[in-house]
Amino acid sequence: MTELPISERLMEMIFFALDHGVGSVQAGGPLVPFVVTHDESAELPVLQRFLSETLETSLVEARRHCATVAADIKYCVLAYDGFVTVDGSKNDAIMVEAFERGTEEAVCFAQRYKPKGFLRKFSVVGNAAFLGMSPALF
Repeated sequence: MTELPISERLMEMIFFALDHGVGSVQAGGPLVPFVVTHDESAELPVLQRFLSETLETSLVEARRHCATVAADIKYCVLAYDGFVTVDGSKNDAIMVEAFERGTEEAVCFAQRYKPKGFLRKFSVVGNAAFLGMSPALF
């Protein structure tokens, strides 16, 4: 695979979001869509959740937030629970879209998982996968 056109800091934030998302669904709760932002002057990123009546509305609000973050925000990562199809099979997955100010495209990743079932433990499936590029939200 060729090297992705993103910074090391954004890659760290992507894996933080994937890990946080997996931890949330592993604990048994639904994953509330969240956004992680970071500017160069702050020591730590800021995580903000978007809870509405429906998952779709929560995701719209999170995307709107990404599109309107302050000008000093350099990195923005959106994470939510979704699905990814691999070899014709639909899989639960933590989805991440990551943006870096000054770029025109976002990078998209997914981490598949199998939710806990009646006779099944929660499990992560494979490694995080790069899904491709999408238009940047800011």
